[in-house]
Amino acid sequence: MSRVLGRIRSLLSRRSIRLQEKKATPAKPLFELKGSRAREVDYSLREYQLFYQLDEVIFYLVNSTVEDITGQGFYFQPVDESEKAVEYAREFEKWSRRVNLQRMLEEIVFDTVLTGNGIQYIVYNKGMTEILGFIPLVPDFPNKIDFIRDSNRNIVLDEWGRPKGYVVKSNLTDEVELPRRFFVHTTLYTFPRGFIGISPIKPLVKKSLIKMNIEDSYGEGVFREGYPFYLVYVGNESYPTPTEEELEKIEEAMLSTDTGDEVRVGVMLPYWVRVEKSEPARVSEISETLEYFQKSQYIPFRMSTAEARSRVVAEALRSDYERHIGCLQNRIASQIQEQVIQRRAEVAGMDLDYVPEFKFIGLSATIRLSRARRIATLARYSLITPDMGLENTLRREEGLPPISREDWLQSRVEKEERL
Repeated sequence: MSRVLGRIRSLLSRRSIRLQEKKATPAKPLFELKGSRAREVDYSLREYQLFYQLDEVIFYLVNSTVEDITGQGFYFQPVDESEKAVEYAREFEKWSRRVNLQRMLEEIVFDTVLTGNGIQYIVYNKGMTEILGFIPLVPDFPNKIDFIRDSNRNIVLDEWGRPKGYVVKSNLTDEVELPRRFFVHTTLYTFPRGFIGISPIKPLVKKSLIKMNIEDSYGEGVFREGYPFYLVYVGNESYPTPTEEELEKIEEAMLSTDTGDEVRVGVMLPYWVRVEKSEPARVSEISETLEYFQKSQYIPFRMSTAEARSRVVAEALRSDYERHIGCLQNRIASQIQEQVIQRRAEVAGMDLDYVPEFKFIGLSATIRLSRARRIATLARYSLITPDMGLENTLRREEGLPPISREDWLQSRVEKEERL
């Protein structure tokens, strides 16, 4: 008996080694969820890029948010309906097409949503009287770019309490310090009195790591089941103990059996030994856990995954999300207004009292419809009167060309004649 048990232990040991040599290396989880790793609060640019590429939920959330913020387009709202204000708005619209401002917005908003920071270099002409375009920079704080800091590593501020400038770091050149007028830097979330943005996907990282490890573990189990460990039972009641020569002969026969891609290997055991194979979990057994982590990833983006039981609830959820996107649009627009539109007006010598306001076209069809109904109700009861400025504002929000004063006056005359 001891000889047989020793033979079994020897076969198992040898077979384990041969399995490692013959079988393909099992897939390893990309991320190891260790306690200290899960509690980290700072993630590198490369890690954010990996989460974006590997987690389908993060991929969807980033892209859909960028599309919802920038995809409707933008317009320039004149400060009033004077000829000068309207002409400034038209001139900015022409300039935005020359510098491809839409493309710049898509790039900088993408970086902002993914990493928390979007930053681009502003290209001026030689005389510093016009903005000619923008160059995207890698938003890797503080490795590739950082604020100008003093000897104590504190950010140097100007008289308005804003960062004085940035330090651009390159592998080809030394560090270059430039004033803030050469940069446009956008964020969505920061700590109070903070200047470095917080990525909206940062709260999702821990759940993403757990979810990916569950998926990798399930894939590993299926992989192992797909390459089974064969068991061979030798002997019967008449011949319960095989000889050493018989075991070696069977072993060599098993190892020499070629099925094509893999060598079929096995373990020789006496017929009275039984080994149960552990089955991997089925998809149905882990789907509820995965669904929990996936749904929780939508929370920071104000997206609901719950099925609405009524039209009213569905509209309320959609309206809440659209208001959230509207807030994000306003945050980005105010930064573009200060760092791009206002700067261009200053270097071009424009009258700053007539600089138009940069605005994104709202995502919300329901909110715009609700607003239109409110305006119509106010007009019906004569609480507001026909106004060319109001009409042009609504036209721009709907992507329609503004109407001139002459055409507006003519339309009013025709309407009164019909009445």
